[in-house]
Amino acid sequence: MVRSIFRPGHKAIRAGVSRLPSSLLVTSETSVGYWRTPEPICQPWNDPKSAFFPIIKEAQKHSIVSPDRMLVLLTIASRCQQLGGHFAECGVYRGGTAIAVGTILGSNPNVHLRLFDSFEGLPEVRAEDTIFEKGMFADNDVTGITQRVAATGVKVHVHKGWIPDTFVEVPPDEKFSFVHLDVDIYQSTIDALGFFWDRLVPGGCILFDEYNFPGAGGERLAADNFFSERQLLVLPLPTGQGVIWKG
Repeated sequence: MVRSIFRPGHKAIRAGVSRLPSSLLVTSETSVGYWRTPEPICQPWNDPKSAFFPIIKEAQKHSIVSPDRMLVLLTIASRCQQLGGHFAECGVYRGGTAIAVGTILGSNPNVHLRLFDSFEGLPEVRAEDTIFEKGMFADNDVTGITQRVAATGVKVHVHKGWIPDTFVEVPPDEKFSFVHLDVDIYQSTIDALGFFWDRLVPGGCILFDEYNFPGAGGERLAADNFFSERQLLVLPLPTGQGVIWKG
């Protein structure tokens, strides 16, 4: 049984939650294990009426990213496409999140999507990269990924190779409004931040896929080290992600 989070004066909130279908609620059975007292909250990624619902369902055919993280990704990406910069993703794997972002952008002629991945798995790892090993995530098909992302209508550029080597393929004056970092490990995170942060337009966003997951200590340490030098903080999200905006 789920203990109520509502005080006696919160009748309107309680009534609103009670009208939600059970598929949209997080309960003690569906919540993540580290919540001390799981409570009912909305699960909008499961709402068939949401414009993002079919995008998430399609993208998950080619992704291990959970639907709640997909929703965060799509919500932020939708906002950032109006800022006057291009999009990038570092760490593509099977292309699910790139398909989702490509669907949001569609045939927008003003925003291109750049994808960076070795497509050969992870490079050498450090001690901080606790759960990751060299060669992980090599089970992908760059040709198929490119075709599926391009089918969304987005203008996509696929940069196959190691980070940061492939960054030289980006025009020197190109700016970005949204960067999705899903590179898992310390060195790739540091390298990506060193390249993209100064190219981010005001109001632009970097979204980390694993920043707030205990197993991704390398990614979090790299981000914290990078932004502590700039007196900035990444916002950790309960989905396991992290996010920072350019002021």
